[in-house]
Amino acid sequence: MAGFAAFAAGMAVRVAAARAISPVIASLSAFAFTLAGAVLLSSISAAFVMPDRAAIVRDVRGEDDPALPAHVTLLLVLLCGLAMLQVAGIVSWWHAEQALLKTVLPQRSSHFDYIPMVIVYALPALATLTLVLCAITSLLAIVAPSQLTARVIVAGVLLQLGYVAVLVIAGAELDTIGAALGPVLADDPEATRTFSEWMTTHEGAAGPVTQRLAWTSAGYVFAAVVAALSPATEISIAEVSSGAERPSASDHAGAVISPVPVKSDASTIFDESQYSVHPRMTLIEAWLTRKCTDFEIRCIPHTSRKWFSYSWTNGLLKQHPEEKDLARIAPPRPPGLFWDRKYEVIDAAAGHTIAQFVPRGQDWEITDPSGALIARVLRDNSRGIVKFRAMIGEAEVVRFKWALAGLSVHSAELEVEFLSSPGAERPPFDRVLAIAIAPILEQRVRLQHERANS
Repeated sequence: MAGFAAFAAGMAVRVAAARAISPVIASLSAFAFTLAGAVLLSSISAAFVMPDRAAIVRDVRGEDDPALPAHVTLLLVLLCGLAMLQVAGIVSWWHAEQALLKTVLPQRSSHFDYIPMVIVYALPALATLTLVLCAITSLLAIVAPSQLTARVIVAGVLLQLGYVAVLVIAGAELDTIGAALGPVLADDPEATRTFSEWMTTHEGAAGPVTQRLAWTSAGYVFAAVVAALSPATEISIAEVSSGAERPSASDHAGAVISPVPVKSDASTIFDESQYSVHPRMTLIEAWLTRKCTDFEIRCIPHTSRKWFSYSWTNGLLKQHPEEKDLARIAPPRPPGLFWDRKYEVIDAAAGHTIAQFVPRGQDWEITDPSGALIARVLRDNSRGIVKFRAMIGEAEVVRFKWALAGLSVHSAELEVEFLSSPGAERPPFDRVLAIAIAPILEQRVRLQHERANS
């Protein structure tokens, strides 16, 4: 956004500069375009390199995730500490700029007085954000899966270099403006003195702070190289260019696949290969609560009189038009935007627990009543379409896809596709579990989509 705003400002200044006599106005257009180029290049590159958010917060993938090497962790902590040591210098910069503003604007009598405040405080604020970005880079690189550490550091470094480049470009432009305004202010001694004090304050604080931030960013470049060369965090260039964020799933270390999971008597009722789970939202839910209570579940295409429903009012999955209860989810409370809860799936006829849904970051584990693993539901993002895969070991047995069917989020629905799983030795997957977890997945993804686009 800052890059596009700078580009638009450069276009506007170019139009104004065609009629301007002052060389200062003419130089602002090139300054704005240079600023826009630096910001856009760093932000777009960082967005390309940064792994998907679902992959960063994932803590159950089914593949090996070796611990981050101690020397990489120590280096990241050390760099974060060095960045925090620069807080005192930046605070002094803030205080110096504030003292200068008090002499120029002893009393703010107009809204236009905020304009010089924004100009004066812009560079100290940018330096502060750079320090915050250094801390976020270290923290995120440590908590992310070790195989993504190098990419996280590189993305953070690209943003840091963009911030530092803006500081350097802005400082050079201020020197140009100062040289051009010197002769103009020569007839006003008071204005000349004030402007000279501000330039002295800026050069005395901005120069050292910018140099230290540049060296800190260079340290993170070194950390990225060290992380890339470490065996536990090694990732190939092909994986970076293709956007790959993880290897294919394999047996999760320490997890035991349930050999004979409890099966619902209603599993055979879902005899179609594809189903759609569509929220039926009331007007109040659509505009106020943003949470859906009832879902309609039909086969794709809708060729059968048999359809299903699920309601968070009582947690019941029903078959229609018979109004037959198939399963119940406990507790009957929908997931929120920032938290998930553990659920139990109870057979409506027999009254015993079939399985449990255990949240694991952006993923879910499906376990039997004893806690043994039945399957994993793993999330994938692909250009706005959110997908989940239900995996038994290395076999994908169910595929979920959430996408908009119209222009608004109220038209979205979740598609459930049952896949034929090769290998007769693998235990079958209870289809009731896939249908039961579908409203949970749909509601959580829809809330996240609304928050991201609000």
